[in-house]
Amino acid sequence: MSKTPRLRIAGGTVYDPANGADGVVRDVCIEGDRIVADGEPGLTPADPARAEALVTLAQALNGPTRCALSTLRGGGNRSGADAVLTWQTGFPFAVDFARGYPRYQPQAGAATLLGGGDVDAALVVGTPATLPVSVAAGLARVRSVVIGPRASAATFQPAVTIDTGLAGVHEGGTAFRMDDVPLPLRPALEAPHGALVTVRALRERLRT
Repeated sequence: MSKTPRLRIAGGTVYDPANGADGVVRDVCIEGDRIVADGEPGLTPADPARAEALVTLAQALNGPTRCALSTLRGGGNRSGADAVLTWQTGFPFAVDFARGYPRYQPQAGAATLLGGGDVDAALVVGTPATLPVSVAAGLARVRSVVIGPRASAATFQPAVTIDTGLAGVHEGGTAFRMDDVPLPLRPALEAPHGALVTVRALRERLRT
């Protein structure tokens, strides 16, 4: 007999292609102490209530047991970027500096701003291949600069590209695991350009 705490959700709508369930209404039992959710945007827009429902479920499971909610992220140090933005601005993502101070604007993502003509120029720091198709399509309509690994392979034809090394391979830094544990990165190889050094040099030139 299992001793793992179990939560029953009555009248839930179940989507389970592996077992032939497509929108079937039934009771759902959840056993264990972890909820893992896909945190990346897909071809179909996510339901805005999805995040609230996941948080509510994790809170409910914390009554009879201990539960953690973890979102699966795409490539790159996205958890690290979220941590730095939260530290610097108080917001984890979707931060707008247009007014000279940080504002949280989750309803106006990069694709929306680019598609609405609200962006005149863009600076992309990172690997352009990891950008969603909708963002890359919007970047093709504005002048852009890309600094990062394989920047010259960008499909949206930026005005300037600067290829840099990979973090943890060509330059050091800190990466964050999905559970926000920091991992120090040490370079194993040398690269002609580092992303951090290049961005800092660009910032200094813009100040003068």
